[in-house]
Amino acid sequence: MQAHDIKTEELLTNIKSRIEEITSGESGMLVYLKEAVFPEGNSRGPSQSMITVSCLFLSEEGSICADLFRTGTAGFMECVYGSMVSGIGKRGIEEINSALMDGRWYISETPGNRDEKEKKKPPRKKSLHVPFKLSILMRGA
Repeated sequence: MQAHDIKTEELLTNIKSRIEEITSGESGMLVYLKEAVFPEGNSRGPSQSMITVSCLFLSEEGSICADLFRTGTAGFMECVYGSMVSGIGKRGIEEINSALMDGRWYISETPGNRDEKEKKKPPRKKSLHVPFKLSILMRGA
């Protein structure tokens, strides 16, 4: 785990508390983000890769995790599922915090309605979300 400055630690704490608030503390529940995109690294220029944060969740250990999609030059795309947010860099953490605070998120089911739905449906197995990396090279026309 990386050593972070105080501001980054505060951002991570804010993100975690916001996710806990949205999901009612349920680990593994996905919080989808809208328009959470940031450039990879510190370089500036047209050739740098862009990273999109698809969703966030809290792992069983309480870590903040995310599904990331990186697009680069020549149609290169890479998917990383279950990446720890603390390792993606300050720009990414700031973008995630901004998306959560600006209301650019949604969940597939509302926590308040979950109890009523669960009474009608039989309990189902919890899905396990594990880190997984997939790289794709797309060919353009």
